[in-house]
Amino acid sequence: MAPTSLEEPLRPISGSSKGVEWRLVFSHGTNMIGSKAWEFAMPLLLIKLSGGRLVAPAVSGIVTTTAEFLIGPSIGQWTDSVPSRMKVVSVAAAIQSLAIMLTLVVMLFSEVLDSSGTVTGESEDPVWFSGPRPTLGGGLFSTICICGVLEVLGRMASSVSVERDWVPVAFEQDGEVALARVNSRMANIDLIAEMVGPLIAGAFFSITATASDGFVLIAVLDVLSFIPQLWLLAGARRLSPALMGEHKPEEPAGEGDDSPSTKGSWRAFFSHPGGVALLSFSYALVFFTVLSSHDVVLTAFLSQVGLSPWVLSTFRALGAAAGVLGSTSFEWLADRHGARSVAGIFITIQSIAVVVAAGVLASKKSVPGIAPDWLGDTPW
Repeated sequence: MAPTSLEEPLRPISGSSKGVEWRLVFSHGTNMIGSKAWEFAMPLLLIKLSGGRLVAPAVSGIVTTTAEFLIGPSIGQWTDSVPSRMKVVSVAAAIQSLAIMLTLVVMLFSEVLDSSGTVTGESEDPVWFSGPRPTLGGGLFSTICICGVLEVLGRMASSVSVERDWVPVAFEQDGEVALARVNSRMANIDLIAEMVGPLIAGAFFSITATASDGFVLIAVLDVLSFIPQLWLLAGARRLSPALMGEHKPEEPAGEGDDSPSTKGSWRAFFSHPGGVALLSFSYALVFFTVLSSHDVVLTAFLSQVGLSPWVLSTFRALGAAAGVLGSTSFEWLADRHGARSVAGIFITIQSIAVVVAAGVLASKKSVPGIAPDWLGDTPW
């Protein structure tokens, strides 16, 4: 009887496999660092163009998150249906680039308008949410929201394709240990990008004369990051015979097969005897807060009360580092004291931190754009 992959002795990774590995990891890293820098800059851009109103980044965050939830499954199905792997990542990069550059055009256009919508060449008055032509501001804001959705979906398509297709196919023959190692390094790259991306954005804001110049540099960085990403992926494809073949589209589930229906899947989810539904709902509530270090509303709020982009980027990086520390320490502590007990302690610590942060925010004097009276300034 042939041994299974887990019973096989560990085989040394070939030189070509190592070349494929570092190309896939670094291609993912270049894409994510540029994306995280742009993600950090977006709420600052919205605060700037909306005249300091938190409603702009809040609505934008809701729109992009809703789009991820509703359209995300279709993006996954699309990546599975396209035979050419390079076509998937190339189209995703093109969509992201188009969305970023169009957002930049909207920003530059907004800066030459006064509150009446007249082109003056330079203006410090916000055109959004105020003035005699609110429809123009609404149109600009809607355009940026659409661009944000396109950028997020393009990033999702690229990540899904690389992590769920390129990596498994390239390392299937090297065994489960090699595949697990590459997946771990891809996850580490995500955490590194979460720390490095905002720091790069903060540095750009610090070295430029105006905030607009900083936004331009960040946008250019993000767009240029797609060049090494695609070049590295093309190199990985040339080195891996498995990746040279076309991706086989998955057959859609038919009525006669045994695949559960959507309704049946939800029924099984809610009726699971292990309490999966309650656990999932409770887990979602843990993150039902705007006090996360990478939340767009908190980033916009802290920018509005006077924190510099460099301080904000450092705050974001420290938040990501805390996440790395939490995940690594949890595994170590859970092995010694049990996952249930350690999870309870961690959730208690998080709850205390949220209460303290909320108390600090409540004790501060309200500033324009943060108090509920900003709702009264919105004419539509």
